[in-house]
Amino acid sequence: MKARTLVGTLVLAVVLGAVATDVRAHAERENSVMQQLFGAGNPAGVGLRQATLAPVLALNYRMTDLKNMQAAAPDADAPPPPAAAPSGWFDDPRPFVEYHYGSNRDRRRGGLDTDLNGGTVGLTFRSVDDIIVGLMYDYTYGTGVGPGNVDNDMDTNSFTFFLSKNVDLLYFGSSFTFSDSDVRTRAGALRRRTVVDADAFVLAPYVGVAAYQQGPLTAYSTLTMVWRWQDFNYNRNIASDDSSDGTLVLMNRADYAMSDQCIVTGIFDWNRVLQEEYADIAPLEDPDHCWFTLGGKVRYYLSKNLEVYAQYTADVGNESYENHAVNVGVSFSF
Repeated sequence: MKARTLVGTLVLAVVLGAVATDVRAHAERENSVMQQLFGAGNPAGVGLRQATLAPVLALNYRMTDLKNMQAAAPDADAPPPPAAAPSGWFDDPRPFVEYHYGSNRDRRRGGLDTDLNGGTVGLTFRSVDDIIVGLMYDYTYGTGVGPGNVDNDMDTNSFTFFLSKNVDLLYFGSSFTFSDSDVRTRAGALRRRTVVDADAFVLAPYVGVAAYQQGPLTAYSTLTMVWRWQDFNYNRNIASDDSSDGTLVLMNRADYAMSDQCIVTGIFDWNRVLQEEYADIAPLEDPDHCWFTLGGKVRYYLSKNLEVYAQYTADVGNESYENHAVNVGVSFSF
């Protein structure tokens, strides 16, 4: 009897140990997925794209107004035009629709190869005191595969609100983003499925200046700090977790007007993660915290009030991630 009891105890201990080890390994795999999709240092991370899109939209709004004012400027000897009427609560609305694709490859051990497809709809308008207001909704669907028989898919819904103020060629403001993501991961020989609900709150103040304008060439720079706070809630026996990080982004743009209808933009951004507080389980390898974003954009005005555009960017110098992004869209004005 004692022998049977001892054997039974040993078997139970082995089973419980195997279960605990599997739970721990599963938690580590889940944490690895979370750190790629939501961690600092990933150019395709949730919230970073929307935060850096907001000042670009605000500046494009301002630069279009500036070009219109320059085109309509009277001769030096002409009398000055009458003062413009003060803006109301909702003036000059400009809606836009955009499709975006991203290819994100994690070069670290256990990293995923992820493809992201999504769409953004938004509206910018001028409000009281010439404050530019923006509203955006973005939906992104992602799929990823990695070593260890791991794959996942993700749905993310993001809502962004931003305010911007221009004083001559200086502009400043901030964006606020909330996003909710459902990530479904399957891993291991048993293809265990885990669902994670991730909520992100993003605050991104920015300031910039149109530093140079000569003939068809305009150059401008924007400095923004992207602060993110994120909560992760699992459906399995894995403790909930949270994270925060801060990324400094210096966004540089140069516009060249090829014609009255076509504008070509060069993109050169510098990105630096300054602060990171992540989940309880440490990553196998720390991500790179500094990289450049290079690319170009072509804007074409089909008419005075209708613009189509296409953009390509790639992240250079990031030892952890290889990232490519394509954006195409259309915007209107009234």
